[in-house]
This record gives sequence, structure tokens and C-alpha cells, in this order.
Amino acid sequence: MPGILAERVYSRYDRTGKGYITEKEFVDMSIAYFSPLFEEKLKLVFDLFDFDNDSKIEAEDVRTIISHMPLQKMVRTTRERGRAKN
Repeated sequence: MPGILAERVYSRYDRTGKGYITEKEFVDMSIAYFSPLFEEKLKLVFDLFDFDNDSKIEAEDVRTIISHMPLQKMVRTTRERGRAKN
């Protein structure tokens, strides 16, 4: 998981912003993260993309996420897999 996504996940768990995750925060977020309900998973992903916590995903939020994704490694791995099949 790229660094910025790991930071976003951590910040979602650390709801109080104290720099650590309490047991209650961990349990609450784990329930949401591992919930079989699709709506709960979408809410979690939405929160990861909403960098400024304004309940909107704006173009800058998406640019921030995409600019931190290891796309070149993903493309290289996909190409290597394609060559291995041939």
C-alpha cells in the first residue's frame, strides 16, 4: 500500500487525532472495513479520497491519490505477466 494511502487509513482509524489508535477506534473501523455491506465499504473508500474532509471528492483529492500510486511498477508487473504467458 503506497505511503499516502497507509497514512489515510491510519488517520481514519485515529479519529481523535491523538497520534495513536484506541481499542474502540480500532474495533469501530475494523467493523466498517471488514463489513460485508457494500455501502459501508463505499463510505470507507470515500473517506480515503476526501482529503480535506469536506464530504466531497474534488479533482484535487483524486489527483493526490493517483499521484501517489506506484503506477509504473503496476504497469511493469502487468507487462511482465503478459510476456510470461507467451
